[in-house]
Amino acid sequence: MHDGKKSVAQNVFYDALEIVRKRVPDKEPIEVFTQALEHVKPSIEVRSKRVGGAAYQVPMQVNRTRQQSLAIRWVLMAIREKKGRPTAQKLADDLSPRSTRRRRREPPRKRTPYGGRQIRHSRTSRGSENN
Repeated sequence: MHDGKKSVAQNVFYDALEIVRKRVPDKEPIEVFTQALEHVKPSIEVRSKRVGGAAYQVPMQVNRTRQQSLAIRWVLMAIREKKGRPTAQKLADDLSPRSTRRRRREPPRKRTPYGGRQIRHSRTSRGSENN
């Protein structure tokens, strides 16, 4: 929904469900929608954790409400990136079962390839000096 245009967003969503109903007549469109969101939901995300003076990226589980909000946000971002067709058509393409078989690519994460080495290094170096 952009700029509080709830009725426009509702019309787009219901039009997309109608397109899905025509493509997949044996399933209910709302089931296709929930299944598509299940495929997009993340189970783990990386959060910053400060230890001493350094910040480390720590993988943590995501709660249900955050999973759902992230999934909806990612689907909307993917739809908005595609150009040239009506939004309802793009949403229906994203929700159709053939596009939800494999897990969607998540946005790139910050990578810290040597982040764990600092912690491991500091623990082992203290013990080895005293022996």
